[in-house]
Order: sequence, then structure tokens, then C-alpha cells
Amino acid sequence: MYRLHRAGGRVKAAGLGLDTLYPDEAARYARDPSPEAAGRLRAALRGVQDDPPPPLRAAFFPQPRPAIRQHLQRTGLYRPMLKTDQGPAGTFLPFTTGGDAGLRPFRIARREGVAVPEVHMAGALDASPAAREAAERLRALYRELRYAECAGALDALTALVGSGRRSADVGRGLFFFCNPSLADAPVTVPEHVCLRVERAVNELLEPAQARAAHARALFRDGTPLCEALASARASAHAGPVEPALYLQADVYLTADGGVHVEQVHLPDVGMFLCELPSDGYAVLPRVQEIVARLRERAAGVLGTLPSPVYLLTRPAVLQRHEDTLEHLEIQALRKMAGRAGLDLRVHASTEAACLPRGARVLLLNVDPASPDCEALLARVAAGELACTPDPFLKLLSPQLTTLRRVAVEGKQLQHFLRAIRPGGQMCGKSYHALHRGIERIYHHGGHTTDILHVEVPGERTAVPTLRHSVHSFTSLYNTCSRNGFPDLHIREVPMGRENALLHSDTGPHLAAFRFFFSRGEAAA
Repeated sequence: MYRLHRAGGRVKAAGLGLDTLYPDEAARYARDPSPEAAGRLRAALRGVQDDPPPPLRAAFFPQPRPAIRQHLQRTGLYRPMLKTDQGPAGTFLPFTTGGDAGLRPFRIARREGVAVPEVHMAGALDASPAAREAAERLRALYRELRYAECAGALDALTALVGSGRRSADVGRGLFFFCNPSLADAPVTVPEHVCLRVERAVNELLEPAQARAAHARALFRDGTPLCEALASARASAHAGPVEPALYLQADVYLTADGGVHVEQVHLPDVGMFLCELPSDGYAVLPRVQEIVARLRERAAGVLGTLPSPVYLLTRPAVLQRHEDTLEHLEIQALRKMAGRAGLDLRVHASTEAACLPRGARVLLLNVDPASPDCEALLARVAAGELACTPDPFLKLLSPQLTTLRRVAVEGKQLQHFLRAIRPGGQMCGKSYHALHRGIERIYHHGGHTTDILHVEVPGERTAVPTLRHSVHSFTSLYNTCSRNGFPDLHIREVPMGRENALLHSDTGPHLAAFRFFFSRGEAAA
């Protein structure tokens, strides 16, 4: 049983509201689905691509206009509005829990920019007082979201420390940028909603843990990993799996009373926020106050582990100084372990083969399906390592959602791709044909929501589509092509303009409430 910690959490929101993607032509086409109306709708959305409004350009800061234009020609157009990914394209707000009042709509009233030097910058900043001064100037400018001046400061810093772009999966530039915000009134999730969230998350995890145990047993007995995961069933005879110490669940709460678990993270980062300097900020400390209470709960469950504990992270984090947030998370966990008297030893997942038999392992954002984790899976399956969360449970995490999730494979995939394949010379007639193809996809798939998130193997995050945007679907086709046309999963996003709780001057926002859970006794 996992308990939802009632200290609160943060709302992870798309950086922009949905209005930009809903020109008047969308409603006109819905009323009169003709080739002429289809051409006008495509022209309206192309206008956003060709001449993006300032808030949309800001979502790609600090990239120059030519790079922004390239992003907008592809799926990048939709991420600032149809995803809750963080960084310049997103924002986050604090929330608390308690009481029995209803959850009312709220508006973003204040934003603040936080610029965090990427970890690979540490040496350059330590070696140059001028670079440190330039970095502080940049941080001060971004705090006030003065983008043009901030871009100039970034150019000045780049001149001192070298190019700000490098080859990396996470953390290519000089800074990680994020945007804490405050609403026009405190955001409070009532207790009756917390109970529904707690129940929904546990109803997902209980059978998933049983399936993970069966998959682990099948893998131990020689079944290939993909087959073991596909064949796994909730079996009472497979034995228990190591539950997560703590986890974080992203949940869509809607104005019509909906509670929809979008994803369960095992465990993902969150404690890093308390490692960010807060001097001079007004909004960031409000979020840190809540995270500090969650950190104390995490420290409590961490302190129940026997010492030493081996924390595993991705090799690139340690060897190539990638992913500053993961570095800050490790820094926070080291401090938490130190206060609990726990010996926490940090290793790459590739070192699992070298760990002593019986070692206690804590996983961070490691992908157990990667080749780096072959030894980890084998040793956990053989009972040689005690790993939390169990990597076989982590492998099943895409299924930890209450959203409708539909597999697209075989002949169905062929029909799907044929319906959204872009043509050569596009015109109103061809756009209309694509719209009709999209409607067939919706009809045959039983989809009802405007926004879909499509899981494409090979992509780090889901690809968003919008029902009335043929461009979003042709961009999805190109993404599938780039990855060899793999089987897909489509998740329906049950939030849109009509039931969103968060609003701003750019319209209703897609937003997920991130709740913190821990295992064991009830959380305060």
C-alpha cells in the first residue's frame, strides 16, 4: 500500500494555453468540412508556424529564430501547448491539500524564470571570475524573463566559456531554464480528491507488482525480456517484488470532477528543487517549502534501508556530466542519506555486475530495457540484488495509467499510417482528405478527445497530436518514419479547453498535478 503525502506538490503545466492552436477556422471547418475550409484552417495554423507570437517564441528560449522555425515545422509546434514537459516550454506551480471545498479553476498570476548552470559548466565557472559574473547577470535577467537582454548575456558568456551546444541526450546548452509560477489564489486539492487519487494509484500498482514478479520469474527461467513482459500475468505464485520507496504520480484533475492518472514515475526527480539557490526569488521559495516537506518524508523512508545503499544512475550522467537535474537529485539524496546515517554510494547502471551479492540498490532514472542494464536485470532476477524499485516493475511503468491506451499494430498500423501519410503538392482537397483519414482513425479507434499522445518507440517522450491539425498527424508520420514505423500506443488526454482548471492570457492550459507517495505506514 502506498500512501499519498498530504503536504502538497506541484502542478506541471504546459507553458502556453491552447487558444493559439484553436483559430476560428477550426470551428468553421467543424461546421462545414469542405476542401475550402480545410485549406483555410491549414493556412491559419501555418501562420502560427511562419510568424509565431512572442509567447511561443519564448517557449524555445534561448534558441535563435532559424532553429525555432525548424521546430515549428515539426512536432515542436505542439509541445509548448499539448505536453507538460518542463523547461522554457513549461511551467510549474505549488499546490497544497486539505479541506472539503471543490477544486476551482485558477489563473497564472505571476511567473518567474530560473536559470540553472548545467553541470558540465562547473569547471569553466570555477576557473573564471568573469564567467561567474556573466552567469549571475544572465540568471538575474532570466529571473525577470527579460528574454532579449538575457540572450545578449548568454552570448557574452558563450564568448568566455566556449560554445553552448554539445552532443548530449540531456543538457546540451549552458543552462537549464525553468519557470515557477503562482496562481491568482492558493491551489488546494480537497481531501476527497486526494482519496480518489490514492485509490487510483494503488489500484494500478497492486496488479502491476504481481505482473512484474511473474515477468521476473519468466526472465530468470530463460524467457527473452520482451516476451516475458508481454506474457506476464498477475500471479500469486511468482513471489513479491521490491516496492518503490517512494513514487510520484502525475494526475489530470479536470473541472468536471475527473481524476485521471497520466503516469506513475518510479521515482523521477523532485528533491532537486530544494538544491536550487533561492536568494532573490519570490516564487521559487513557495515551491521549495512544499518540496522540503516531501523531502523529509522521502528521507524517512530512505533511512529504513540497511547501509550501504548503491544508487544507480545512467552512465552518461556520471561519465559525460549530462542531466543537471539528476545530478542535483543525487546531491539531495546524498544529504538526506547523510542525515540518516546511511552510506549512499553512487554508481552507473553498467556497474551492476560488480556490486556485492546481496547489495541494496536504489534506482534513479535508469531505463532497465537499455543494454546497460542487462547485468542488473539478470542479478535482480537471480535474487543477487535487492533493488528498489524493482526494475521489472519499472519496465511496466508505461501501463501505470488510467488513461485509455490503445495499441496500434499489424494491419491496423498500416491503415493508420496510410491515413496520415503526407502527399507532395498539398492543397485544400488533399488537406480535406487527410482530415477524413483522421476522422476514420478516431472512429475505428473509438477516440473522443481532441488531444492524443502517441508513444513511438525510439522517442524519449510521447508525440502529441491535435484532432483538427493535419500537420500534427503528418509530423507524427515523419517521426514514425524516422524510427522505422514501429508499433504504437495511443493515449487519450482527457483534458481540453472545456474542462481545464488552469488558465492564462493564452487560454486554458494542459496541466497535471504531481502527487508524492511513499510505501509503508500512512504519510502525514
